[in-house]
Amino acid sequence: MDTKSTVKISGEIVPVDPNLIFQRLVTAGVDSSSIMNYELCTFPPALFASRVALRTSNKATLAQAMWSDGLDNPGPQGDINYILDGGALLHRIPWTFGITWNDIAHQYVTYVLRRYKRAVVVFDGYLYGPSTKDSTHLRRSNSIMSTAVMFTGEMKLQSRKEEFLANKENKQRFIKFLGDKLERAGVEVIQAAGDADLSIAKAAVASSDKCDTILVGDDTDLLVLLLYHAKDMEFNIFFKPQQKNNAKRPSKCWNIRTTRAKLGNDVCNNILFIHSILGCDTTSFPYGIGKRVSLMRMRSPFFKQQAIAFASDNSCQERIIEAGEQALVSLYGGEEGEAINGLRLRRFCEKTYRKTTPVHPQVLPPTSNATKYHSLRVYYQVQTWMSEVVDLDPLEWGWEIVGANMLPIAMDIDPAPQHILEMIRCNCKSGCYNLRCSCRKNNIECSLACGECRGSCANSSQVYDPSDDED
Repeated sequence: MDTKSTVKISGEIVPVDPNLIFQRLVTAGVDSSSIMNYELCTFPPALFASRVALRTSNKATLAQAMWSDGLDNPGPQGDINYILDGGALLHRIPWTFGITWNDIAHQYVTYVLRRYKRAVVVFDGYLYGPSTKDSTHLRRSNSIMSTAVMFTGEMKLQSRKEEFLANKENKQRFIKFLGDKLERAGVEVIQAAGDADLSIAKAAVASSDKCDTILVGDDTDLLVLLLYHAKDMEFNIFFKPQQKNNAKRPSKCWNIRTTRAKLGNDVCNNILFIHSILGCDTTSFPYGIGKRVSLMRMRSPFFKQQAIAFASDNSCQERIIEAGEQALVSLYGGEEGEAINGLRLRRFCEKTYRKTTPVHPQVLPPTSNATKYHSLRVYYQVQTWMSEVVDLDPLEWGWEIVGANMLPIAMDIDPAPQHILEMIRCNCKSGCYNLRCSCRKNNIECSLACGECRGSCANSSQVYDPSDDED
C-alpha cells in the first residue's frame, strides 16, 4: 500500500503508513464501537489501492460468470459488418524502431483490410481536458512520462511505442494520422469525443439493422453495453474478442440475442449497475467481492430496488447515496436496512473474536462516508453508459480536479477522530521510558510517526542505546 500518506495531527502534517492507525488502535484495544465510523486508514482500503488510485477488478470475471457452454456460437456466415475497438486495434501491431510513420500506418491498414472485409473502426478521444478515466490512464501507463512528439509520415520512429502512447497528445495525433490512412483505404472511422465504449456499442446496434454484425474488442465493458443496448435487433450481433497469437483455444463468440434470453430482462436492464458497483475503469472493486455475487443478488427484490435507482436519470444524490449503501451492504452479506457502519463494526468483531491472526483493514466494508463517493461515481458511470447526452458534472458525482487530472474523492472526513490520531505518536524528548509517553501509556510501540524519537527509543522493539541521547 502507499507509504507516503499523511494526516494532520494537532495542526501538523505527519507522514503515516496507511495501515498504521488501524493496526495501532487494534493493538491498543481502543473501544471499536466508537471509532468504526472512521476508516482508520489514510484512505478507504476496501475501495482504494492508494490515496488517488481505485482498487481495480478483473473485469473479465463478469463475462466468465455469465458464460455457459450453451452460449458458444461459431458466428455468422455471409454478409457481415465488423465494428472494431480502435483502442484494442492500436495494441495489435508491434512498432519497429526506425521505420517510418507511414510504414506503421500501412501495417494497420493492411491488418484491417485482410482480416475484415467491411469494417468500422471507432477510436477514443484524448484532447478534451480532464476525464474520469485519468486515474486508469495513469495506472496503465505505469506513470511513464513522455513528451509530445510532432511527426510526419516520412519521419522515423525514434521512441518506444509505450512511451509515445503514454502522452495524450501523441496518442490523439497518431489516431488522427491513422484514421486518415484508414479512410483513404475505404474503412469507415468514427472518432469519439472521449471514451469510445458507448459509441462502439451503438455503432454495432446501428449496423445490426442492415446485417449480422460482429463487434471485435477485448473489453468486458463492450459486452456489458451490448447486453444493455441491443434490445431490438433486426439481425444478430456477436461479441468476439480478437484471437491472441499464443492462445490455445479459439476466443469465445457471444451471440447477444441468445445471451440476453439466457440472462433475462432483470439482469440485462440492470447490467450497467451490476458491472459498475463491483468495479470498472472508473469505479472501485470492493475488496474480496466477486462479480458473480452481483449477478446472484439480482434475484433479491430488495437489491433490484436499489439497482433501479441507478437506472433513473432523475434520481437525486440522497437517493443514490442511500441505494448505493444498501446495495453494498447486501453484497457484503448484511441484513436489509442495516447501516454499513454497523455492518463494518459487526464484521470487525466477528474477525477479532474468531481469529488469532491480525485483521487487515481492507477486509472490512468501507465506511458510510467512503461508500457515499463510491455510489456517486457508480451512478455517474451508469448514466454515461446509458446515453451520450448526460447533464451531470463529474465534479458533483465523486470526482475532483488535482493538477491536470480528474481523480476520485476517497472520503471527506479525517481517518480517525483527532484525539485518536494523537495516540499514534508521541513527542517525548527523553527516550520514552515512562507513562508520560502517550504511546507507552496506550500500550503501543513508538513508530516513525512519532515527533522526536521516530520509533528509536525505549518503547520500541528496535535496539535502543540510551547513550545516543547524550550526543
